[in-house]
Amino acid sequence: VSKRPTLSQLQYALNEVSKTPTVSVSVSYPKHGSRKLLATAKRSAIAMEMIRQIVLDRDSAATPIALEVAECFMDSSYGALPKWLEDHLAGLGDKAGGLFAKTSKGTTRGDPSGLCTQYMKRGRYVDACDLFTKVLVGGDGGKERKTMAASRVPEKGDIDFV
Repeated sequence: VSKRPTLSQLQYALNEVSKTPTVSVSVSYPKHGSRKLLATAKRSAIAMEMIRQIVLDRDSAATPIALEVAECFMDSSYGALPKWLEDHLAGLGDKAGGLFAKTSKGTTRGDPSGLCTQYMKRGRYVDACDLFTKVLVGGDGGKERKTMAASRVPEKGDIDFV
């Protein structure tokens, strides 16, 4: 008797936490191999998608769960962060607020300072430097940062250098 949820139970749970009624999860794994291995890959992909949906939907300045989830990933044997989580914590894709300053608004655009601190606590200095570079340059290779630089002031938490 297996106590693990079935694929259909996981898919149902994913649909319950998702804002869209039917979420399909694409899994990249070899099409050959045992059914058990393929089912495990699909189960893992659905579970990761549920984590992503919950974190992105519920993370805010009042309840900053994304950083806590990132710490759990770093403390696990997995160690690496999923790209979506690092990008969310880096604040990529959001134009509001400063880069490394905390926001007091009800929503969050990430916490690059908190993530950098967690990387450094674990001796992951290269990851911390990569994060600084990613945040300072921005997701578009620095084009928007250059055009917005004149309107960004440190008094509002806008810091374009470290």
